[in-house]
This record gives sequence, C-alpha cells and structure tokens, in this order.
Amino acid sequence: MERETILIVDDDQIMVELLAIWLEESGYATVTASDEATAVSAFGSADRVVAIVCDFELRSSKGCSVIQAIQSISPGLKAIVISGHAEHRVRSECGSQATHFLQKPFDPSELVKIIKGP
Repeated sequence: MERETILIVDDDQIMVELLAIWLEESGYATVTASDEATAVSAFGSADRVVAIVCDFELRSSKGCSVIQAIQSISPGLKAIVISGHAEHRVRSECGSQATHFLQKPFDPSELVKIIKGP
C-alpha cells in the first residue's frame, strides 16, 4: 500500500530535515520545498498528498500565500502552519486557509495527531 504524503515547506533546512524524519518515522512519505514555486511544483508531482506543513515566514513569501496556491489546486487540503509568532497573528493573516496551527517549538507527536485527525 502506498504511503500518504506530506508536503513540507520551510526555508530552514534543519527544520525541513527534522520534520521529514519525524513524519517518515510515523509512516508518511514527504516532499519538501523552500518557497512557493517549488512547493507548487512538488505538490503537482507528488502522489497522495494529504497535508501541507508550512512555515509562516518564508524568505520569499508568507506561508499563507503558499497555502493559498496549493489549496487553489486542491481545495480543502489540510494546512498546518508552524510559526514562532502568536496564533492570532497567523490566523489574522491566513484566515481559514490555515486549518491548524502549531507554535514553535512543538512536540512532533502533536503534528502527527493533527495530520491523522479530522
């Protein structure tokens, strides 16, 4: 059976690697990107993407913009924004596009719980 895939978007390579390790150890496949264009391309070439995990602050754009671009291709895709900023700031900028929020630092089990949940 083919594994479900998570798209990870962050311009911090160490964070990308940690997220990929955590998610792969939990049984998911991962694809990664560091900006919006790469994220859209990676999403288009990946199979069975069930969620996007995206940093709020990217060098080239806001995570909200990346999520909006991906959700225009796949409406309703679970979108988890991760950030060191307060949740109210993320929610005010991303609105309902960010279906979930995790404040950095966070426990990897919380991320997996969100992905597996409704």
